[in-house]
Amino acid sequence: MAYWLAIPQVLAYAVSLVAMGMKVFALADAAARRGDAYSATDNQSKTFWLVVLAAGLLVSILFATAPMSIFNVGAAAAAGVYLAGVRPALRDVVGGSRR
Repeated sequence: MAYWLAIPQVLAYAVSLVAMGMKVFALADAAARRGDAYSATDNQSKTFWLVVLAAGLLVSILFATAPMSIFNVGAAAAAGVYLAGVRPALRDVVGGSRR
C-alpha cells in the first residue's frame, strides 16, 4: 500500500489542529480583555468578538472531519484578524495588562 498518498491529508489535519489551537487562544484572550478597551480602540465590541470567535471554534469542532472546508478557513481567518489586528490594539491601549 502506498502510505505516501496519505501525506497531504495528514498535513491538512495538522494545519487544522494548529488553527484550532489558534482559535482557542484567540477566544481565551478576547474573554480576558476589558470591555472598555475595545471601544477605546475603535474596534467592534467585546461581545461581537466573543460571538465571532466562539462561533468559529464551534464551526471548527463541527467540521473537524473536513479540515480545509471553507467554514474552517473562514473561522481561522476571523481568529487571525483578531490576533493580528485587534489584540495588538488592545495591548497598546491597556499597556499589556489584561485588566
